[in-house]
Amino acid sequence: MKRPTRALLIAALVLPLLQACGGNSEEDQGSVRLVNATTDFALLDAYRDDSGMVNSVAAGSASGYANLDEDDYTFKISQTGSGVTAASVGASVSAGSHYALLAYASGSALQVSYLTEDEGDPNSGQAKLRFMNTAGLEAGAVDVYVGHAECNALGTTAVAAASALSTSTPLAPTGYTAFAAGTYHVCVTSTGNKTDVRMDIPALTLGDKQISTLVLTRSSGGVLVNGLVVNQQGAVTPSANLSTRVRVVANTSVATDMVNVVVNGTTVGSNLSAGTISNYRAVKAGTLAVTVNGAAVNIGTATAPSGGDLTLLLTGDVASPTLSVITDDNTPSTSVSQPVKLRLVNGVNGLPGSATLTLDGEVIGDDVTFGAASMPATVAASESLAAIVASSGSTLLWQVDKQLLSSGKVYTLFLLGNTTTVNSASRLRTDR
Repeated sequence: MKRPTRALLIAALVLPLLQACGGNSEEDQGSVRLVNATTDFALLDAYRDDSGMVNSVAAGSASGYANLDEDDYTFKISQTGSGVTAASVGASVSAGSHYALLAYASGSALQVSYLTEDEGDPNSGQAKLRFMNTAGLEAGAVDVYVGHAECNALGTTAVAAASALSTSTPLAPTGYTAFAAGTYHVCVTSTGNKTDVRMDIPALTLGDKQISTLVLTRSSGGVLVNGLVVNQQGAVTPSANLSTRVRVVANTSVATDMVNVVVNGTTVGSNLSAGTISNYRAVKAGTLAVTVNGAAVNIGTATAPSGGDLTLLLTGDVASPTLSVITDDNTPSTSVSQPVKLRLVNGVNGLPGSATLTLDGEVIGDDVTFGAASMPATVAASESLAAIVASSGSTLLWQVDKQLLSSGKVYTLFLLGNTTTVNSASRLRTDR
């Protein structure tokens, strides 16, 4: 083969590889990457139209850029290996521009937003930061404070860097705000309530000319949020919530018992009498250590999950109580026809069998053993017409007629007391 012919053949083979996903030279192309901003989907793939683009992008990370010809595309996101489109967005690619497909979980579905990544540099000694709340459906609207104050010490003069962030359609981040380069304390609160802290980032470092987006994502409990720092055309850094929300349900066997409960160094319940349900308190996430009246209690292998909600059910003899760790899912229902969530927790001392929960004659929680909870059922809202019954076999434990069940609320029926007092001791609680 003559050399010119061989050179042409090599060029013909190599050129498509150099031009990545497009057919033009790189100066005629734009760049697109996938950011997996979920904790629910371990690996994600992205397609442009029906052709593969990037694959196996792990949760809390980003792919490299794929170069695409200037054109309009339908970008599709799927779980790796499934080939089934879970989310899609139509968008344009311009030559020389950079974009991020931000995949996040909301409600029962995967969603995707298309973000530009070509913000101009800030002045020397400054950084730019913008915010995006993908957890609005679960956590609601939030305010974000960026400063140096502790989250439990936000004064009346503290001004939010971003206010009333909620999920909108189409979802978009805020505009950029310039900050002096340095390290900041970031506090995320429910909108208008500085004492309702949803996330605490003690040290967020913004470097000279750094351009970043702080993405808020949903948590397993539904009320707190997690974070993800997406640096423009750069690294992605997860910022998991450092807290777990914990409450105590005291149901010791003697009505006059009083309990004090400390979880991971934080007092969660003080002088709780039998039948008392405390409010949620934020504790340090991670290893779970519980003391009751100063004595350590065995909790087995249970942990305090980042961003999670837990109920600690305290039963039996106060001197050697049984502690059941119950995971709470306080995310609201996304169903239009069944916008209420309802479950049962069985804490009846001495009950020999399991418990059953029915709503308007239909079983929605079955075979709930002592110290356990039923799966939350999504049910219709009711204007004081719902009939709720808890039973064990043929034995009626508790009932209520004409109960109000409000749209968007999450309820738990706590069966408390013992076999003779369960009807009066039990509580229907609005968890959210």
